[in-house]
Amino acid sequence: MAKKLFLSCYSDELDVATELKKNLEYAFKKSIEIESPLEDMKCGDDWKEYIKARLKDCDGLISLITPAYAKRAWCIAEFIPFWLEGKLIFPVTIGFEDTSVDIFRLITDKYQTARLEDLDDVEGLLEAIADFCGAPKPDRKYLDGIVNGCGREYSSIIAGVSGFDADRDAFVRNRYIRQYLKNSTVWQCTLSDSHQGIISAVCTKELRFVCAHNDTRYLEMPLRAISEDGIRFDVIEADAGGRKVSIGSIVKSEESVFTYRINFRPALRQGDTVKIEYKILIPQYKLATTEKALEFIAKSERIELRQESIAIRIDAPTDEFSFKIVIAPECGVAPHEIQAKWNNTINTEELEYIRANKSYSDTFDSAKGCVMDLVRMKPKPGITYIFSWALPSQKDFE
Repeated sequence: MAKKLFLSCYSDELDVATELKKNLEYAFKKSIEIESPLEDMKCGDDWKEYIKARLKDCDGLISLITPAYAKRAWCIAEFIPFWLEGKLIFPVTIGFEDTSVDIFRLITDKYQTARLEDLDDVEGLLEAIADFCGAPKPDRKYLDGIVNGCGREYSSIIAGVSGFDADRDAFVRNRYIRQYLKNSTVWQCTLSDSHQGIISAVCTKELRFVCAHNDTRYLEMPLRAISEDGIRFDVIEADAGGRKVSIGSIVKSEESVFTYRINFRPALRQGDTVKIEYKILIPQYKLATTEKALEFIAKSERIELRQESIAIRIDAPTDEFSFKIVIAPECGVAPHEIQAKWNNTINTEELEYIRANKSYSDTFDSAKGCVMDLVRMKPKPGITYIFSWALPSQKDFE
């Protein structure tokens, strides 16, 4: 049975609460239900009675505490019943530089708060909720969605009040973890010499960004591969203001998904500009034939038999985004049309923009093979681009 959590927030910051609720329910699937009175109430409802009833029904409380929320007495009125009854409370904060206000002294005497700007804090929040509802800890891939999504909505509110440009000037005000100047990726794929029916790959990434948070010790990067065996990283160039840059160990987060860290010692500070170029060699990256896909699908229902693909989500603003895939002609694959999604729904506006501005091309010939190339200036954060291609049959190689 799902646990119920009551989400307390300030009415003018409902967009942040809605973003947090959406991401948490997505991360925990059916293990939790989140009641949000400002979102669920209907016109004409007695809001005091509505909240009172939900306080009795819910198993715990999430308090979304912002500087504006902390100044309102009603947040304490929602906090105290859960506090007195000994129910579990999850305080989360966003937008604070100074936490020496009275509400913090009341809450942090007993409860550990989680800063929505901090990946480690959010990971701790997910662990605590997982223990609370008896569910597995969600994958780390959900962390960026919570941090970036809530930061984006909160900064939009701040931008509206202060007059800052939310896409530029306000990014350092907790909007995103980083602001990319350039985000470039090139994949070079060939048939594996040692693994029949498998594509090997060399991925070269160039990242230039401005750090938006103090004490940034690492960046986490997801990587999909059939196996982590033989994966190797080579740092080509790194300029992080004299800091040591290194690639950490790979951690398997779920089937075929691995996470690696780019470490900075000492930690980055807000406003630091960083340039990193590195190469990843992957002996077993993608499936090359439908026959090999059949072998894998017998082991896992997660394998997509019809085609292979690469999906990349824009999680932070970037002045220049480029993504190129070159698959050698001997692989025999044929490109599909690029897709762009927003919240798992096809985004026709973005696709029309790409076509109108000729931002994307795909070609296939016997000399160069399959080439898919996207160059997009200032794409909208939250957009996911999907590059896919058809798998040949083994008979195509005979």
